[in-house]
Amino acid sequence: GSVKVAQQLGKKSFYGYIKKFGFGQKTGVALPGEAAGRFKELEAWDERSLASISFGQEISTTPLQMISAISVIANGGTLMVPRITQAVIKNGRAAKSFKPKTVRRVISTQTSRQVVDILKHSVKVGTGGGAAIKGYEVAGKTGTAQKYDRKTGSYSKTAYVSSFVGFVPADAPKIAILVMVDEPKGVHWGGSVAAPVFKDIGRETLRYLSVPSNDQRVYILDRA
Repeated sequence: GSVKVAQQLGKKSFYGYIKKFGFGQKTGVALPGEAAGRFKELEAWDERSLASISFGQEISTTPLQMISAISVIANGGTLMVPRITQAVIKNGRAAKSFKPKTVRRVISTQTSRQVVDILKHSVKVGTGGGAAIKGYEVAGKTGTAQKYDRKTGSYSKTAYVSSFVGFVPADAPKIAILVMVDEPKGVHWGGSVAAPVFKDIGRETLRYLSVPSNDQRVYILDRA
């Protein structure tokens, strides 16, 4: 499926979107030693690159880039500079604040909503069912990546990175979470290994942030 979508976009357009989402570039986060990931320039692509990159080979990324990319979809199509903290508090007051910084618009608001619906569907009836949180709509995607084996010079058939990346509540996002499990033992599918961890982290974080569930929102509206 990913290959067919990439073929419809074509090399130039697909390459452009990968760049616009921030892959292969530093995010600008205020931390030293940030990695940019690896991504070949368009001129270096061979006849297999379009297909390979569409499902995650011939490209490497950082967890921060993954969170930034999924947040583009969550916030309506705009790429932001990640912040480590919102403010520095001294004596109960904000001594220094760090305001949001926009990098660029990546996709339209309409397109972002369409992708949100697809990601919601992935959790409701697809491989991401293990990430579902009772009372909230979750949008996200599983990942099961073969690790590169330097000894053989090819992708491993036994070593994987299992992942789930998503956000919640899907239609009014408060948090985005990426779970990555390096070389899980036994079952290695992202939906089985990483998605349940997303569920646990998301449930407790929503509770900590006092984000009302669907049932609570209905109750509040009824009372109003």
